[in-house]
Amino acid sequence: LRPTVPLVPRLAPSRATIHGYSVAKGTRIVQNKIAICEDASLFPEPARFDPSRFGRGEYGAHGATIVAFGVGPRLCVGYRLG
Repeated sequence: LRPTVPLVPRLAPSRATIHGYSVAKGTRIVQNKIAICEDASLFPEPARFDPSRFGRGEYGAHGATIVAFGVGPRLCVGYRLG
């Protein structure tokens, strides 16, 4: 699985703790979607082509919970195809 946008930069809108790490408001955070999509704890056999894993609803509608296919205006163009 190769996301079209592999790195997504963001700014933390407020102070938060993420997996035990303290993140200050305004900290630059980069979401690495390639690392997420290759994580075997999230995707058993991540290198195996298996589009049905998203159709089973395990990751929300069209994989939304892991953001592999984007959200909002940058949503995967195939989303509307069904």
